[in-house]
Amino acid sequence: SRDSPALPTPRVMALLFYLVIAVLVIAAIVIAVLLRSGLLYSPILRVSHPASLPSRAAFILKSGPYKNAGKEFSRLKNLAGDSAVLFGVYYDDPNKVPAERLKWAVCCQLPDETSKLEEILLQKGYKIHEFPSCSKAIITEFPWRNTLSMLLAVWIVYPLIHTFIEKEKLDTEHLGPFLEVYKDDLIHFYGPLENNEGFYVPGVDRRENKEFYEDKKN
Repeated sequence: SRDSPALPTPRVMALLFYLVIAVLVIAAIVIAVLLRSGLLYSPILRVSHPASLPSRAAFILKSGPYKNAGKEFSRLKNLAGDSAVLFGVYYDDPNKVPAERLKWAVCCQLPDETSKLEEILLQKGYKIHEFPSCSKAIITEFPWRNTLSMLLAVWIVYPLIHTFIEKEKLDTEHLGPFLEVYKDDLIHFYGPLENNEGFYVPGVDRRENKEFYEDKKN
């Protein structure tokens, strides 16, 4: 007769038990972090008057993949301090424009023209730009709890914005660029629908990547 298969020893059973517990604990932690970071958050999009658009700001203009913005924000935060209001201005659609051609600005809102912070940032190579007022923009928010929140926000919010634009039949001729303002534990998304030329900082030519948008239409 054939031998019966050997049963796991008590030691092996104990190891398997602790392994299962460890996997469950890790899974619970990952899920909790994702939920806290905004995984199930449902942004509410609307066209309205933006209440807290930045005006006078220091900025540095960069080209390349948007994923590189993180280190620039870290550098600016180290210079400006934890209480500073930072924001990004993103000029191109990464679904249409090659990554190496993307233009973006990392900015810090300045409290006034006599601010010591302005002097510090100018010495570090930043420039000053006066952003215009705007009474009409696409607006939404997303929780800002950690770095993962920023990644989830991009993954969740921008597809919703594209759908919203199509559903509401918004005039994209006067749309953009998109701003992400990090303030009060929220990422505030703004897509200006007027005065958008004023949101292009020196060094950005709105016509520069026009070819990629035209190709997508044909």
